[in-house]
Amino acid sequence: MVCFIFMLACDKRSPEKRDAFFAEGKQAFSAREYRKAEIAFKNAVQQDPQFAPAYLQLGLTYLEEKQPRKAYTALMNAVQLDPSMEEARIKLGELLVVMREYAKAIEQADKVIEKHPENLEARLIRAVGYRGVHKRDAAIEELEYILEKDPDNARAHVTLATILLDMSQLEAAEAHLQKALSLDPDRVETHLTLAQLYTRRKDLENAEQHLRRAVALRPDDPMMRGMLVQFLLSRGETDAAERVLTEGIERNPDAPEPYLALGEFYALQGKLDAAEANYRKALEKDPDSIPARIKLAEHAINAKDFEGAERLLAEIAQKAPGHYAVPFLYGRIDLIRGRFDAAAASFQKVVNLVPDFSRGHLFLGRAYYMQHDFQNAKSEILRALEL
Repeated sequence: MVCFIFMLACDKRSPEKRDAFFAEGKQAFSAREYRKAEIAFKNAVQQDPQFAPAYLQLGLTYLEEKQPRKAYTALMNAVQLDPSMEEARIKLGELLVVMREYAKAIEQADKVIEKHPENLEARLIRAVGYRGVHKRDAAIEELEYILEKDPDNARAHVTLATILLDMSQLEAAEAHLQKALSLDPDRVETHLTLAQLYTRRKDLENAEQHLRRAVALRPDDPMMRGMLVQFLLSRGETDAAERVLTEGIERNPDAPEPYLALGEFYALQGKLDAAEANYRKALEKDPDSIPARIKLAEHAINAKDFEGAERLLAEIAQKAPGHYAVPFLYGRIDLIRGRFDAAAASFQKVVNLVPDFSRGHLFLGRAYYMQHDFQNAKSEILRALEL
């Protein structure tokens, strides 16, 4: 009995334990030991579930670990517990922009600007949000305010250039991009936007140069290589595109992402055995990889190996409960098997989970079409085209 009471006393939550875990997490975060930091911040929250700074740091850790949904939850907890925590609102707003939740991003920016009208980070989030909800004039007004206060704000120049590109004002856009480039030659977004501008002008040599510069700045980012690969494929340069992807594997042979990218490339080329081999290599590198399982399940469905696909989907459901890929791929199986009611129900679940997932709306439209529900089919297919 004495031992039991002693154990309870030792397990009692305390500010001292909370602060010790929090300090441990910050030290691990600074050392880029993100998994260790995550565990420490979770322990701090367990000691004090009302401790907003730990949720903020946990959110920042999830961002580094490329877990945006978990980051969103942690950052939301931070601002709900401490509405005055501006850093959390800024990070949450930036994340919401990436997630294309523009109206929600604007809300977070507004909360900061209400108290500090000259917070330029919040105003930039609001400008990007306005562009996302098609309030172009309001976005331009915000960006002009930012550049009046800070003429050397490279991010604002790039964002304004993006809007000017939308308006086909190429010369004005280029002026802002060149200014951004002079301020920060290593900003990836500047090079990507310049590549877009030069592609519009059909100056493909300069477009490729800026895409390659973006890859050089972030050589381990699959998205950068993917953009360059798409550009090269659009020019029919298949061998060059393949080299870009194999270089990614050479740079980072133990990461799953380069193998997934090469697998997708081979799938597009119709080299399905090579695609499957790379997906399996990705799973070998990361046995917990959800993207690798999704690709293998898609491959199995295309090969009409439904039993193999369902095994993989069961693994995904176990490892990532609620993942939209599970109903989406079950829906595809049902569609092929002629189970149109079940397929429609699955795809409806998908678009409820991820409203901006264009393929979800497209396949829901197909399911409705097969049910002879042509009005809903048209509505969903048009929605897919909008996205």
